[in-house]
Amino acid sequence: MFVRVIAAAALAIVPIMASASTIVDGSFEAAGTGIADYCYDGLPYGSGPCPAGAWGNAAGVIRSGSGAWGGTTAADGDYYGMLQGGQVLSQTFVAAETAGLMLNWADANRTNNGGAHSYTVTVNGATVGTYTSGFGGFVAKSSAKFGVVSGQSYTVAYNGIVDGDTTSFIDSVSLATVPEPASWALLITGFGFVGLARRRRNKRVGVNFA
Repeated sequence: MFVRVIAAAALAIVPIMASASTIVDGSFEAAGTGIADYCYDGLPYGSGPCPAGAWGNAAGVIRSGSGAWGGTTAADGDYYGMLQGGQVLSQTFVAAETAGLMLNWADANRTNNGGAHSYTVTVNGATVGTYTSGFGGFVAKSSAKFGVVSGQSYTVAYNGIVDGDTTSFIDSVSLATVPEPASWALLITGFGFVGLARRRRNKRVGVNFA
């Protein structure tokens, strides 16, 4: 009975890893809808200015496989955001809970021009990580943990570090809740008890031969 209680409590912790605070259009699909190749916000290049979307940005959106940008395939959906030089992608969200959060996303780089590109990720102006995108497909990235208070607004920004004609691609942006250490300990303990119970059960099951 004790094992069952511990296991149930541990499993109950798992859902908090999915945050109730959300990033809208983390795959840049709304901002890119209908774009045949690429777009810049407010600039007449590629397919023209981007449609209105959840991301306030001075950069733009690229269609998956765009030859003008090296033909990189999107990590999620048909489009992804871009940081050209020192440009910015940003979005404001309202915290649905008081918690520790982290950002998850994927980045990539052009394969036909420029070189490695670096950028910082900030939350309300505070840096939660500095990253460099490399050539090749999208690679998963995560920020440091940051705290939010329920009902408060927070602005997430991907800020390009000026480095000539270099670019980072950003896709599949999301928020996740980071469990506190005590929650992790209970989760690990619970799964340990589940494993112990299974081993004991397996020992009790035997086959008798006449």
